[in-house]
Amino acid sequence: METKVSIALVQEPYVGKHGYMKQQPGTRLIQCTLNRQKPVKAAIIVFGDLLEVIHDPQLVTETEVAAVAIGGGTKLGLKVSWVTRAVSEPRAVRSSCPGPVQLSRLAVWKIGLHNAWSHWWGSVSENDRGVAYSSFLTEIDLQILNTGDTPTFETYRNGKICKSTVDVTACSTSLLGKIEDWKVDANLITSDHNAITFTLRTGKALEHLKPITTRMYNTKKANWSKFASKLKTLLVEKNITTTSVQECDNPEDLENMISTYTEAIHEACETSIPTAGKWKGEPKPPWWSKSLEDLKKDVLRKKRRIRNAAASRMPYVIAEYQKTKLEYSEKAEKAQIESWKEFCTTQEKESMWDKIYRVIKKTSGRQEDMLLRDTAGNTLSPQQSAELLATTFYPDDSESTDQPFHAELREKTKEIPREPVRLYAPERYRGRSL
Repeated sequence: METKVSIALVQEPYVGKHGYMKQQPGTRLIQCTLNRQKPVKAAIIVFGDLLEVIHDPQLVTETEVAAVAIGGGTKLGLKVSWVTRAVSEPRAVRSSCPGPVQLSRLAVWKIGLHNAWSHWWGSVSENDRGVAYSSFLTEIDLQILNTGDTPTFETYRNGKICKSTVDVTACSTSLLGKIEDWKVDANLITSDHNAITFTLRTGKALEHLKPITTRMYNTKKANWSKFASKLKTLLVEKNITTTSVQECDNPEDLENMISTYTEAIHEACETSIPTAGKWKGEPKPPWWSKSLEDLKKDVLRKKRRIRNAAASRMPYVIAEYQKTKLEYSEKAEKAQIESWKEFCTTQEKESMWDKIYRVIKKTSGRQEDMLLRDTAGNTLSPQQSAELLATTFYPDDSESTDQPFHAELREKTKEIPREPVRLYAPERYRGRSL
């Protein structure tokens, strides 16, 4: 992305007829997929592989998403809320999804409020609901980041501009000095809600996450003749021969031989096989094109003209913007449909199923760690979740929890000799499977 966004806190995303967002290559998407009843109204998108994200699916709803992002020596709690008109009590927003944000003393909360006006976030007037929410944010020690009077919501209905400030960004007090350049950017997206951007200073530079796969080399691009030649040379240099393997008469010598052999393979791979590369490039869908990019820029350009248009030209400028925006939406939808049809009908070197598996592999991405809960219903930290899994599946051995067959097994093991028993294998059987 041109703006180099690492995390996007999204409200009212485009979900189509399916009711949820589609994940794009190069991104990780957190949204309500467990027992979803309504369309998704809140989501968190993580771009690239610079941040580790932890979330609890049980604490993610259609209108509430919370997660913890870790990177650059910082553990950051994130929360997105979209408050409907039916929700009038501020505490209902916090109680529905508190967990991950409370696991970190550094937290950012983006909340969309219907009909809640307050001077604290740039509204031109103030009402009772706005006062209630601003007091609530102060009560839970969150500082409002909104500055200026640029509206976060702008739309054009019946030739008139409808605008307000309904998107509020807040952070914990300890994070206040680390957030810079908060601003409303009306030129970033074509939605009625303008984008809000800011920069967070972390403790140190972000680094790429270590891959969770055990695949180290791209074997499709291997030079196998070079690999075989290099490995053969290394085996001679390290004295790894059939005779030396057969002369290993104890586990320690055999283990050392295996380690040496493994090192030889790795050295041969380094010289003849390229390493498996990471994902590179921008997270753009396959149907995106230069013409759509230019049309999007035209939509944003005509949107900017509305603010500076004279009153006599305002209806014409608004009509031009709406016409171009409709054209952009129709062409983008057409491009998606044509791209999918081409994907399903094209048969080249691989079958349709091969393509589907390839797409799944590319879009599945890194599986995020999911937090667990204890018997009391409390959300556990990543360390506590790991300890709970370990104690559940690998409990300590205790006679107090033995079943009858456990006690019988203990008695039988007492009869096993404690002295090590050495087995002798004749020379002709060494190295063979018995």
